[in-house]
Amino acid sequence: FIGQLFMHAKEKRENGAAQSDRKTQILRLAVPVLVCAAAVIPAVAGSARACSGVRPSVTDSSVNAMLYIENNAKSDDAVIASWWDMGYFYESESDHPCLWDGGTQIPARAILVAKALVTEDMELSRRIILMLSGSGNAAVEYLMDRTDPKTVYEALWEALPLEKAAARKSLAASCGISAKEAEEEAARKAAEKEAAAAEKAAAKEAAAAEKAAAKEAAAAEKAAQKEAEKKKKVAQQAINNAASSVVSSVSTNIVNAATGGKTTSAGTIAKRAARNALSSVMRSGTSAIIRGLFGIKKG
Repeated sequence: FIGQLFMHAKEKRENGAAQSDRKTQILRLAVPVLVCAAAVIPAVAGSARACSGVRPSVTDSSVNAMLYIENNAKSDDAVIASWWDMGYFYESESDHPCLWDGGTQIPARAILVAKALVTEDMELSRRIILMLSGSGNAAVEYLMDRTDPKTVYEALWEALPLEKAAARKSLAASCGISAKEAEEEAARKAAEKEAAAAEKAAAKEAAAAEKAAAKEAAAAEKAAQKEAEKKKKVAQQAINNAASSVVSSVSTNIVNAATGGKTTSAGTIAKRAARNALSSVMRSGTSAIIRGLFGIKKG
């Protein structure tokens, strides 16, 4: 009895230890899972909330406007003035360059485009856009070498709406540029503009020549293909004619052999064939009757 009690107590103790080990293992697995969940769940929830509030910045109206520009722009050199964030989209949809996009993040361009978009002086806005589409930031960079940024932009806002001579005089007075320097700079700009126009004309002429050459090559290839098809048809017709001639010759030889070399009509040939067939049948039938009467087996 004492031994049984001892064994019972030992089994109970071993079972308790096993249960304790299982609990420990469960805790060891649960703790890392809870830590990971505590780190990941807030991030996932935040991302879900952020995504649920996202709306496309491009609308059907934007797409239609760019397609209209692509199909109705009066010049291939037309440019689009907009804030930078939609620049790449406008360029891709309209097939025209944008004055400011994600790849031109420089202070001068930002200041000029912002001024053009927010000013109430429509002539100043138009002149800024014309300057950007023609020479970009060149005027700002030129003036920055002679005075401070604040003076440069104030001088530009004052000079841009003016006529050329008055604008040149205003910039010279504001930025300390002499009349000679202004004339030299104007001559340099004119030369650059002329060179750019000549280069563009040459490129356009080269593109037209390349297009014409490609068109001519395509036409020549098409004509060659057409000629090859024609020759192929002629050769096939010759083969067909030769085959027909051979068949006709063989048929004639066969008929001549059957008729002893005499020209015989198709009706006569058919009658002879029928008569020969009937004679063959009659001979076969007569032979069978004779064998039957005299008991002769077919050898």
